[in-house]
Amino acid sequence: EVTWPEMYEIVGLDYKLILQELDNVPQEVIDICAGVDEKSLTSYLELRNIVTPLDLEAEDGLDDLKEEVKEELVKYGEVKDIIIPPLGSDYQGFVYVQYATPREAKLAYDSLWSRMFDNRLLGINYYSEAQWKQLKDDLHRST
Repeated sequence: EVTWPEMYEIVGLDYKLILQELDNVPQEVIDICAGVDEKSLTSYLELRNIVTPLDLEAEDGLDDLKEEVKEELVKYGEVKDIIIPPLGSDYQGFVYVQYATPREAKLAYDSLWSRMFDNRLLGINYYSEAQWKQLKDDLHRST
């Protein structure tokens, strides 16, 4: 994954200017461009660039990391489940969260979209219930 600062170094884009300009675009337009409409809303989200391989190697394990991430995510609603796949899995580096309702997931999506976290641009996508189940099955098989 390439962060916005790395993209700037590669192609000369001013990522701060881009983010400032995005603030002027109505959320409805952004949602349409991102393919997010009322029919595609789910309670499940996939987050990128919120954890690093170094975070996953921490001696205190994934439970402490989950609590730390959860502290941020509960600001937007009731978190029913958080999955932080371990190093070596196909899903490493991502965080998956299930909110109690699609409305809470949308609040998190709207709040976290295009947000910088530790000098990394967070990526966020909706995840379907089928994808969520596949994720859990894949991770269960790999343990």
